[in-house]
Amino acid sequence: MPFDQPIKLHKAAVIDHALASYGLRSFVDLGGCWGVNGGYTFHALQRGGVERAVLVDGDITDLTRKRAADFGQVELLEGALGDEKTVKQVGQVDAAIMYDILLHQVNPDWTDFLARYAENIDTIVIHNQCWLGPETVRFPDFPVDEYLRRVFHTNPDRLREWYDRHGDFHDGQQKPWRDVHNFWQWGITEKDLVGALWDLGYRIDYFFNGGLFHPDFDEIEVISVIARRRGLPYVPAPAVQATTASAPPAPVPPASRAGRAIRRVARYAPGNRT
Repeated sequence: MPFDQPIKLHKAAVIDHALASYGLRSFVDLGGCWGVNGGYTFHALQRGGVERAVLVDGDITDLTRKRAADFGQVELLEGALGDEKTVKQVGQVDAAIMYDILLHQVNPDWTDFLARYAENIDTIVIHNQCWLGPETVRFPDFPVDEYLRRVFHTNPDRLREWYDRHGDFHDGQQKPWRDVHNFWQWGITEKDLVGALWDLGYRIDYFFNGGLFHPDFDEIEVISVIARRRGLPYVPAPAVQATTASAPPAPVPPASRAGRAIRRVARYAPGNRT
């Protein structure tokens, strides 16, 4: 039985907001198989109005293929997310969904990965685990014990085995084991993520701060962002509350976070980034 967890309500709500606000007719869901087997792609298609959806993953699961059979708009593309060949095959689409993938991108690194897709896409929907330290860091630069102490993981033995193989070559991904996407590679700061998007010609239309990713790792928080090409109309509508049978009820945020849960980020305007 493949691993298949419900989609997250707040992630679905951000997609709903983008679809409703910008009239999107096509999108690519990058890395959309792991854990949810295309769940966010199919959620978007159930909303209607989408004419083309491309789901890209290094491993298109059998369950994803089975679900895709019910949607004639879906194209399944198996390959490395950041390869130029993959980017070319995706081509021009209205939006890209990048959920939980930027922190894994090495060769091309996450900034180059964004740049490759920015050439053909006006709207980028991102969910990312951001580093609360003063600067973006490459996690494998930490000694293994520091990595285990500061970076979320579920299997210490697997991490140690990965470190032991850093100098080996991974035939499947055609890169050193140190660079494989199966592990957390980057601690990307919020400032650097938004700055990279700005440098690529985008502005931030929507920003959600979900607080700490995990209570035991207090240097990582989660954010959701919709970035739109500068020059396109700004649509100040609130996020649509997602309703889906595959998602659990939304938790009520603690009072201490409620006031900052959804905020527009004027501080990221030109000359105002600190």
